[in-house]
Amino acid sequence: MYSKEDHPHFYWTRRWTSMKVEDITDWESPETKTIEITPDKGGSIFRLKVREFIPVEGDTLYRKWVSKGVKKTYDCPPYAIEDMRQAGIDLQRTIDENVASIVESEIDDTDTLFWNTYSMAFRYSHFAEVSQPN
Repeated sequence: MYSKEDHPHFYWTRRWTSMKVEDITDWESPETKTIEITPDKGGSIFRLKVREFIPVEGDTLYRKWVSKGVKKTYDCPPYAIEDMRQAGIDLQRTIDENVASIVESEIDDTDTLFWNTYSMAFRYSHFAEVSQPN
């Protein structure tokens, strides 16, 4: 979720006080693991490198919720994205490579107006000039 606030919401940590993306620097282990994230549709896989980090005061290592009136919690292992910049690059590449199959899996092919609009936009996207952020 994108936020225009001065600082991130403190759901997971109070490490950072600005919206600037920063890497964790205090790792518990040099070992890197790769996890795979898949959307419900389209069949794409996003691979993300994570490492075990050293928790600091303010890190939240559990999630809690209520289901049918029952309070539940889940302890989360202390893993974080190893390289945020590279993860962003990899995510953008995964989206670019799979957007067609994801969108096509959601389109009802009997809706010709929607299908033709999507097809036109997709074709145009291959020829449009786009400036990349620095």
